[in-house]
Amino acid sequence: MNNAHLTLCKKLIEEKVGWGASENWTTQDFEELSVRMQDATEQVISATTLKRIWGRVAYENKPSRHSLDTLALFLDYDSWRAFTSEHVIETEHELSAPLSPNTDRKQRGLSVIILSVGMLLLGASTILWLGLRGSTPEPTPIQFTSRPVSMDLPNTVVFEYDVSAIEADSFFIQQSWDMRLRQEVSQSNSYHSSTYFYPGYYIAKLIANNEILLEHPVHVKTLDWKVLLEESPMPVYLPSEAMKNDGTLAVSRDWVYEAGYPIDNGKHVLGYYLVQDFGPLKMSDFSMEAVISHIKSEPLRPCQGGQVTIRGEDGMIRFPFDIPGCTGLMRVTAGDVHLSGESNDLSNLGADYANWQLVQLHVKNKEVTIQIGTNQPFTFAYDYDMGKVVGVWFQFVGRGMIDEFQLKDEQERVMYNEEF
Repeated sequence: MNNAHLTLCKKLIEEKVGWGASENWTTQDFEELSVRMQDATEQVISATTLKRIWGRVAYENKPSRHSLDTLALFLDYDSWRAFTSEHVIETEHELSAPLSPNTDRKQRGLSVIILSVGMLLLGASTILWLGLRGSTPEPTPIQFTSRPVSMDLPNTVVFEYDVSAIEADSFFIQQSWDMRLRQEVSQSNSYHSSTYFYPGYYIAKLIANNEILLEHPVHVKTLDWKVLLEESPMPVYLPSEAMKNDGTLAVSRDWVYEAGYPIDNGKHVLGYYLVQDFGPLKMSDFSMEAVISHIKSEPLRPCQGGQVTIRGEDGMIRFPFDIPGCTGLMRVTAGDVHLSGESNDLSNLGADYANWQLVQLHVKNKEVTIQIGTNQPFTFAYDYDMGKVVGVWFQFVGRGMIDEFQLKDEQERVMYNEEF
């Protein structure tokens, strides 16, 4: 591999993404580049591998052919070979002074002899390879599948894998994007069980050394609304007797205090999760309506709101809710778009959530409209295709309540309705 080709390739990628000098890129930038490359090429190249290629992580080995091909594909070339063929880079020898005519003739003759011998050796080796080819077994393909053992939480997922044909020092299965949930597995084994405590839609990864071999979606579903207090490493699942019976989805303050979980102390996040198959409901065209209310965990501490998340197969829409004075701290996400309250006017998302507020989200052809109560709508667009809707959850710092909830498709057909 010519290092000059790799340097040029990195320079072209830096120009394509337009993020400035790569010396200033953060880990999040390399993670974003990994996602963009996977979207554009349908090939997986991890953020760690990209950091190695860009010299941000100490690593002596050269990039694999798969990594080089992926870089070239991202630049719209068919392969690394196609990239290097189009970008001919002269070496130092080619830039040296020309030879004298006599020397040139001698070297041309010598070159002809060397070329002839080389062709004979190549032909002989090709014949030998073709003769042995029939007796060489085909390598075993990499396999990576999963099977959940429950329909509710917690849920153990059994992974079946085959990496017998891969040469590597170590192998891992990672539950999701979170590297803390990575567990080493044996190359000689075929099964690994991993327990998921939170519902959601995860992309599990099969890894050799630090290179992602395959990814596989894991849909950890709920039977109905799952109410939990979020703690690490595992949440507290609230039983039915912890809920109010007043026609809303709400937690009884007395019950959680008696159980030893004072959710008004600012240390607990209360989550309402609905993670299921919603049929053909697409992230690019759907609507959601909910009536919510929020009681702050500590009235004297500002900016303790919450957020709403709609999870797709390949991305999410997430937006916060809080009082108007805290909108500068908000952050809105939809696929590949991230909007900060510091550089965008998110003031229309602020409201007095101590009173019931109608929260509306409408998405049409990837154009997002969020409206809170009678506030003016907040609208923006994104380009990222996130597949189907696979989950919705509301998270409150303190006590939060939901009165009504509804999902509709692009033709305004009700796909899910809950009046509690």
